[in-house]
Amino acid sequence: MNLIERAAESVLKDLSEMTNKRSLIARFDPAKAYPQRALKGVSTYRLIQFEIGARWNRFAVSLKQQTQKDLENIYDQLQNLGRINLINLEAALVELDDKKEHTASNVYQDARSGLERALMQYKAMLEFCDNMYIKLDQSVNKAVTDLVSALLDLAINENTEVIRLRIHRADIRKSLSKSYTFFIRILKVLYVKTRALFGLVKKGTGAGIGTLKAKLGIQDQAKEITTDISEFLSFDYEDIQRLPFVYQRLFSSEPLKDDSFYLHRKKESEQLAATYQKWREGQFMPCLIYGEKGSGVSTLMEMFLPQNNEETCRLIKITPGKRIYKAGDLLDLLGRSIRNKAFKDLDDLYTYIEQQAPFCIFLDKLHFMYMRQPKGFEVLKLLFSIISTSSEKVFWICSCGQYSADYLNKTIGLFGYFPVLIQMQALELEKIIKIILLRHRASGYDLSYMPSNRDLADKKFTKMEESKQQEVLETKYFSMLNQITESNISFALLLWLASIHSIDNNRVYLESLDKLDFSFLYNQPREAVFALHALLLHESLNPEELAAVLNCPQRQAALLLMRLNDRGIVLDEDGFYKIHPLLYRSTIQMLRDNNLIY
Repeated sequence: MNLIERAAESVLKDLSEMTNKRSLIARFDPAKAYPQRALKGVSTYRLIQFEIGARWNRFAVSLKQQTQKDLENIYDQLQNLGRINLINLEAALVELDDKKEHTASNVYQDARSGLERALMQYKAMLEFCDNMYIKLDQSVNKAVTDLVSALLDLAINENTEVIRLRIHRADIRKSLSKSYTFFIRILKVLYVKTRALFGLVKKGTGAGIGTLKAKLGIQDQAKEITTDISEFLSFDYEDIQRLPFVYQRLFSSEPLKDDSFYLHRKKESEQLAATYQKWREGQFMPCLIYGEKGSGVSTLMEMFLPQNNEETCRLIKITPGKRIYKAGDLLDLLGRSIRNKAFKDLDDLYTYIEQQAPFCIFLDKLHFMYMRQPKGFEVLKLLFSIISTSSEKVFWICSCGQYSADYLNKTIGLFGYFPVLIQMQALELEKIIKIILLRHRASGYDLSYMPSNRDLADKKFTKMEESKQQEVLETKYFSMLNQITESNISFALLLWLASIHSIDNNRVYLESLDKLDFSFLYNQPREAVFALHALLLHESLNPEELAAVLNCPQRQAALLLMRLNDRGIVLDEDGFYKIHPLLYRSTIQMLRDNNLIY
């Protein structure tokens, strides 16, 4: 990159040192004598500065940007080659441990296929490097040839008038450039303000129309669930199991154990680190991390306080496997997690903590410790008492779902018990794309986006080259993925897996998301809406628990959950029901529209 800059600067320096004024004679004849008035002076320096030199400078900048982009691409490919080999070998070892001996040959074949994909990627990278060098050489040769030709034209006597006209145009461009820049800046400011004003007017108008519709009892017509959507929602664990094992590992929603695919959350990490440091200095610093399900709280904690560092305190991670109703259940959970033995009572707990060196506890899923019913918050209140009493020796980090946290804050003032609140921010679309494609490329498979019927009916689309079609389809795919998942990385990974049509000849084919329309959620009866609201606040419930929350007979709650499960809206996991991950965001929007959450 420095070589390109030095070459460009050297040429511009030489051009600037050319004489400022030259004298030319039209149709010059060396055998004739010419009077002084026949000589016509032209200032080629201005022409060189504002036309020839500017053209060369634009080329140099463009060449540098393209070369830098190509080199970054090569660097990413080299890193990815290492990932492909490592991930495929790790997957083979894990698969070998999990399988029986007679599948060893299949595992070997999977590992070999992964290494062959890496070799194909390596050959493609070499070809890219060769083409990059050829294009670079051709571009430089053409630019130098054009530069020399432009300079030689300045020495041709017959071009005197043309040169003068070009110099005049260059001077005009120079004088207009500042005015142009000023007006462009003004137009950009006006555009931004106009767009903002239009958005406010549109929002106000839409809200007014929505209010009027509500008063008149008019509702938008929601569609019924279609066969395509039913098949899409039927995607389950067995479908994932049919994918290549390396792909299953790469797109697992389990918290990351290393930083190979971790996208650093700078703000949240810095808040957590600062809070930890203040606790070590003796301050009361219990911390609550809250965010939507799948927002990355568990992974954030995996990256916090590396346990191979002797200077960091011990980190104990506690995740309730079931809902905690009673004080005894809480003491049992804490005891088995901290010392592999339940605490008899609070005195036993406090005595044990006092005898230990300071340590950290990450208590995940705080929303598993309450029920939305009378006296359903007693366990939480006991936990807050334990946190307050033991905070000198224990750095408490608790996590809670976004909507559960909002509800608990309104009912029992949850946020008031924690001096530090860390809210997991939604990821930008660009980061979601980076995370997904980084995982996909580590598999070594190629990728193709399949057009929908709507795409194929678009004449403009069908006339595009295949590479351009893939660019359009990729942009459209991720735009729709973001609309459905709203930057929730766990759901985005699951949606990616669910939209895989097939894997053939080392290539993954992704279906379009055009067919997905989840408006059928708005057709659900009121009791189903209330049940979905309860599931959102508690994450998962069994029929008995739902009956207690809705204050209805258990049989009625069981039938309600069964109907929702039959329609694919909720999933049954060993008798506990939760909202289908692919419908999670759409369900939240439906509950918002019904004024059940905000």
